[in-house]
Amino acid sequence: MTILVYGYATGVFSSRKLERATYDSVASRFVAANQHPDHDTIAAFRRRFLKEIETLFVQVLMLAREMGEAGQRFGQA
Repeated sequence: MTILVYGYATGVFSSRKLERATYDSVASRFVAANQHPDHDTIAAFRRRFLKEIETLFVQVLMLAREMGEAGQRFGQA
């Protein structure tokens, strides 16, 4: 899940590119706990848990919005 969230946040959506990033990108490698899931595994996970992923992303966006508003109120954004 963390690979998907990080990938989406950085504009990487392709399962193959997400897999490749776990080898090439230090940040992706960290997020993936130095593991390299196969692109088929990533794609199957995304298909299997699509509803849950959608719900999670809405929650992440709502949290980011709240944090942005709080930052603006306190002169941080």
